[in-house]
Amino acid sequence: MINNSMGYQNRNVCKSFFLNGNNTKTILTDQLCSEVIVRPLVDYVFFDYQNPSVGFLVKANTEFTFRGLNNSNELSATGNGDLYYRTQFFGTIPGI
Repeated sequence: MINNSMGYQNRNVCKSFFLNGNNTKTILTDQLCSEVIVRPLVDYVFFDYQNPSVGFLVKANTEFTFRGLNNSNELSATGNGDLYYRTQFFGTIPGI
């Protein structure tokens, strides 16, 4: 049985960040989340902390969502220019 006495609570905390890379592998900001949406202005390579030697290229001006995270600091990135990214807990509300 679902307890609706508390009503709906949206715990989807979203925060936006900026990184100006200089071709040095940089860990993303420490922020609890389950997704990180990236949109680099130049090509960026992303690395998962569990497999730090294998990079994932996200081309310039392309939006990509990394899912299944616990924290944005599980990703690191390298590129030479501006990277905008956003953290969130989920992209949609299931069941609604």
